[in-house]
Amino acid sequence: DESEKMLHELRRRIPVSDVECRVGSAERIPIDDEAVDYVFANMLLHHVEEPSRAIREMARVLLPGGVVVITDLDRHEFEFLRTEQHDRWRGFERESVSRWLQGAGLTNVAVESLGEDCCAKSSKGDEDATVSIFFASGRKHDNRFTR
Repeated sequence: DESEKMLHELRRRIPVSDVECRVGSAERIPIDDEAVDYVFANMLLHHVEEPSRAIREMARVLLPGGVVVITDLDRHEFEFLRTEQHDRWRGFERESVSRWLQGAGLTNVAVESLGEDCCAKSSKGDEDATVSIFFASGRKHDNRFTR
């Protein structure tokens, strides 16, 4: 997370000793190249400034053969989510997410409906949002198994 305060809250709520929390941004992940097997980003992309750059960063930190899994909002028109929930994006077209994953060098790319919705009410009480959620994944190519 970008906030040490939020990481403190995470440590308080989920007291595990074998997880390292680091301050950083999705567009500049504080992890070495090819260091992790999996990257999971749940409802993150609509909060970052440059979603395609965040996906490239996720691919950068993956070991060959590693997998990126993303869940986020499908494209919607609920402007109050930007103003009240601090969303930078009103969701995404699945084709764009697929293109970003492929552009990051990932293979076996899939982007499909999760079959679930995200729901939110406006603090003003005049609007309710129900937005479908997508599931996206891609694998970093592993040259060790290519002939």
